[in-house]
Amino acid sequence: KQLKQETAHIESNREEITLTQEMHSLWLRASQETSPAGKISIYDQILALRKDDIEAITYKADAALDQNEPQWAINLCHQALVLDDANAHAFYQLACAHTCQGNLDDAARYFTHAVAQSESYREELHRDPALSELREHPLLIELLAPAVITT
Repeated sequence: KQLKQETAHIESNREEITLTQEMHSLWLRASQETSPAGKISIYDQILALRKDDIEAITYKADAALDQNEPQWAINLCHQALVLDDANAHAFYQLACAHTCQGNLDDAARYFTHAVAQSESYREELHRDPALSELREHPLLIELLAPAVITT
């Protein structure tokens, strides 16, 4: 009986190693792919292996935005937020998608959530052309203003 359990455990580990190698290979291909459609195809392969891979979902949303499909990106981001309600990348992609649609109040709100989860997104407001229309939004001017220290 113990030998059977050990054999099953070894087989399970082998399957997990194979899956990990396949996932690594797909992520490497995605990083080298230049077309958004090609990236989406690879992210779909990743999601076929691990349907709850939040990173694949949010990167697929980014590729959907690159194809000028903001509503698709929004749907993907909400799917990611169901799995992780504090996912900074999903909030960031929502900000980009809503900016693309001209929903600047929603975009500003999502951008503040992204910054709250990961301070590194703060600089993206001035770097990412997808957010250019959002730069002068009153909510973000207030958020990004240097703190005034009173004594």
